[in-house]
Amino acid sequence: MSQSDLKSTPANGGNKSSPASLEQRVQALESLVSAGEAILNAVDDEKLCQVIDEVVQDRFNTDSIQIIINAREHNKDESDECRLNEDENEEEDSLFHTIFGSIKGVSAEVNVQDMSVFDAITNKASFSLTALPGDLGDSKNVELCVPFAAGSRVIGFMLMGKKGDGEDYSSDDIKFLSTISRHVAASINTSLLYQSHKKEKEQLNKTLRCLSISHSIGNAMTKISDLKNLLQYILRQAIGIMKAEKGSIMLYDPNTDCLTVRVLEGMKDQEFQARVNSNEVSCRTFRPGEGVAGKVFLTGDMIIMNSTDESSDFVESDVSFAKSILCIPMKVYNDVIGVINVTNKQDGVSFSIEDVEVLAAVADQAAVAINKAQLWEMAVTDSLTGLYIRRYFMAALQNEYFRASRYDKIFSLVMADLDSFKAINDTYGHGAGDNVLKLVSKVFQKGLRDIDIVARYGGEEFIMLLPETGSEEATVSAERLRVAVSELEIDGLPQITVSMGLVSYPEDGAHISDLIEKADAAMYYVKQSGKNRVAMYSECNDGNFPVKARYSITKDPMIILPGDMTVQYDDLNNSK
Repeated sequence: MSQSDLKSTPANGGNKSSPASLEQRVQALESLVSAGEAILNAVDDEKLCQVIDEVVQDRFNTDSIQIIINAREHNKDESDECRLNEDENEEEDSLFHTIFGSIKGVSAEVNVQDMSVFDAITNKASFSLTALPGDLGDSKNVELCVPFAAGSRVIGFMLMGKKGDGEDYSSDDIKFLSTISRHVAASINTSLLYQSHKKEKEQLNKTLRCLSISHSIGNAMTKISDLKNLLQYILRQAIGIMKAEKGSIMLYDPNTDCLTVRVLEGMKDQEFQARVNSNEVSCRTFRPGEGVAGKVFLTGDMIIMNSTDESSDFVESDVSFAKSILCIPMKVYNDVIGVINVTNKQDGVSFSIEDVEVLAAVADQAAVAINKAQLWEMAVTDSLTGLYIRRYFMAALQNEYFRASRYDKIFSLVMADLDSFKAINDTYGHGAGDNVLKLVSKVFQKGLRDIDIVARYGGEEFIMLLPETGSEEATVSAERLRVAVSELEIDGLPQITVSMGLVSYPEDGAHISDLIEKADAAMYYVKQSGKNRVAMYSECNDGNFPVKARYSITKDPMIILPGDMTVQYDDLNNSK
């Protein structure tokens, strides 16, 4: 059938229509209006194709229908999202792709790459395939091509097989299909605009959600200076936002060249989780490039794995009970400082690109806060024991002194010194001595409350601040710590013991300098009278022991600390 065949003359040779013919035209018009309304009311591709199929089959009863949409037009609003766990090397899309094939007959698979075919289609007029230059796939079952044009753009086209009555398509048929095609084009165009606006709205909502999360987390992070509490807060937020079962934060340790688990959350074994978070036990470490976390750290790229059983990168999946994992790097100035892991999304749902975007926003915010906390921790903690340094302690003591004096509160100080520590260093070496200091420090950290502060005061000396604590309560706490130290079992070393001196404010002194000197004097009294016990200052001040410490507070440059923690040592001797 040629294109000239499609230009048929009216059946009555131009005469007025008969009543029967007029009735048929009215019915055809009603059918066309009804079809147009149905097509314009279709809001998605699937519904639209079903309506077109019903309309065309009702009129022509064709043996096949195939609806093709311009692939580039249809996908132009989709973002180039990264494909996860898939091969990114894909073949180039065809100019058009099939989105619908009638179940009535076998439709041809269409792959329009021939530009002469494309040019013919973009002329926007229905034509017979016998007049079509080039090749349109396996077109032996197709007789007519009906383009869908919206303005100057061809959105797609419809391929139709033979009519059910075996007749050729008439000019009336072509007019009917041309009218239908305009409705179809308008409906497709409306659907594309709707989808585009829907995606823009979703993207805006995603952006607003990320900004809201970043703001709330960032605001909270600025109020948390303690690294452990900060890490726990970040991890809880990440798990909650991702609706995951559990997670961990791993930080890079340059001394060991390994990623180390610093906090866990969501573990079934709560006791083990608490011991890991308090540094009592250690989890497995990962070197850069090892496992999922090591690979993320080394490359700086996130990894999403919705089936750990299918990947060789995941280590110990049977032990950790992780079925899926999302691992995001935490970067500061393009340097990766650690990773956030969240595992097993609830209800069996897979991690998505949206999850990646949200968690990445959290990780960026967290990295800055963690880096700041790490720098702060390095500045105020002793590198060997992990306890606060003396300067930080004095600043905290100054604050507590001002608070207690203003609000009539009490507090106690404990000075502690390891017994015969020089002999351990001389006999077993400084490595053994360092190990003793580390273990004793852990005993003190574990045995005190969160509000208490313990610092390394000198070589083997420690000092503790116990807010809101009187002498009797402080004695009980100090005695518990003394016993815990004496029960330490260190291979190859004799029993470790500690002597402690204790004072309380305001009963033992009204000035910070007096309190520290008296606590030191009480500790020295224990040293001279047998060691390995706790003594209050009031016990040793019987007139036979000089109330004089071995050390006194001397002038020192001003210490600048965050917030209102500014201390000048001149103030300590002149306070109140």
